[in-house]
Amino acid sequence: MNWIVCFFYSIKWGIPKSVVILLLGMLSTFKATESSAYGFTSLTAQVDSVPRPISVVIKSAVLPGWGQAVNKQYLKIPLIYGSLATITLFSLQQHQFYQDYRAAYYNRTSPVKDLRYGATPATLQDLPPDLLRNKRNAYRNRRDMSIVVFVAAWGLNVVDAYVFAHMRDFDVGPDLSATFEPQIRHTKETGMVYQLKMSIPL
Repeated sequence: MNWIVCFFYSIKWGIPKSVVILLLGMLSTFKATESSAYGFTSLTAQVDSVPRPISVVIKSAVLPGWGQAVNKQYLKIPLIYGSLATITLFSLQQHQFYQDYRAAYYNRTSPVKDLRYGATPATLQDLPPDLLRNKRNAYRNRRDMSIVVFVAAWGLNVVDAYVFAHMRDFDVGPDLSATFEPQIRHTKETGMVYQLKMSIPL
């Protein structure tokens, strides 16, 4: 179509045919270059759409669930925050119990009545000192253990995001299948040898 239009205007305006041919050649080259550029841009965008594992690790370490959002695993985000919230609430509860029993034990056994850790709760007034000490130590251990579990859950969130980002572009299609093929080889040393060849397409 471009040839017909240019030929028509070359006759109308008296433009030499050599100039028309040169212009059409430049136009064709420009279109080919433009198509190639757009194709390269599309390929680059497709490659960049796969997140880098190190970037996902940093994001997950800064904010839990961020790496899962980058990996488009949105269903895991409520599970992550639900787990962390449950561990946090349990840790706060154990810490409160620990403070209550620590205050009760200190006020019962200390010769100085300064109420360093606060007043004794009414529900703990009549408990013996040994029981107060054991409960205090138990709640303190549970609180410390819950903090360790919280850190481990945070780290598990980072590991999960890293593993999925690292394996996201791994081919798990039907072509990843092993084939077994029996073979028979003849050698001078051992004679006939039976073998089983396994092939895995990469």
